[in-house]
Amino acid sequence: MKIYQYLARFGWFAVKVLLAVGLLTGGLVLVYQIAMNSANAYVIVTDGLKMRASTILTPYEVDDSLSLSMYFTDTWLAQDSLLQENPYQGAEVTDFVYHLRVEEIWCQPWNGTATLVVEESIPTMDGYLQGTNTDVNGNPVQEALPAWKHARYRVTCKLIGGIWMIDNMEELEELEPEATPTDEPDVTLRPSASPTPTVSAEPTPDPTPVETLPPIPVIES
Repeated sequence: MKIYQYLARFGWFAVKVLLAVGLLTGGLVLVYQIAMNSANAYVIVTDGLKMRASTILTPYEVDDSLSLSMYFTDTWLAQDSLLQENPYQGAEVTDFVYHLRVEEIWCQPWNGTATLVVEESIPTMDGYLQGTNTDVNGNPVQEALPAWKHARYRVTCKLIGGIWMIDNMEELEELEPEATPTDEPDVTLRPSASPTPTVSAEPTPDPTPVETLPPIPVIES
């Protein structure tokens, strides 16, 4: 009877061990899948949004081998108002500084969805927009470029064919314009002019008095 009890206890112990190992393995696999897919979604969003800004501002500098359809679904591209009604159409943008900060990321690979909260801004933009007005000589007047909106967005990605794609971009909050970075003044430290040392004349020593010798006596012969 004791043998059966020992076998039952051993069997129950083995089941608990196998169950614990299975749960641990499943948990590790799940964590790995979430981390790997989160990293992939992060890359797609950061690279995709930066390329979107480049396509809007400087389409002539975008590599022809690249396309926004590599990062965005066709559904979203068709309804992206900034792409469809590009306010920078025909503008001459020589340079711009793009900032994107990912604040939150929540990936659910089992549902094929990932959500990221990002903050996007372009604090510096050099160039001009060819206006419709003309000067006295009939030349088009160059106008300032419209500011890029500084805002916080919720970006939704979908897993399509094993690849993450941006499927929606919802504005959560418009933020104050980001301060334009200013160049720090170039400060060159110069050695302070040291005063010219004053050389004081050494006092002239008093002449040493010549010792007066007594007169030499004259000896008469």
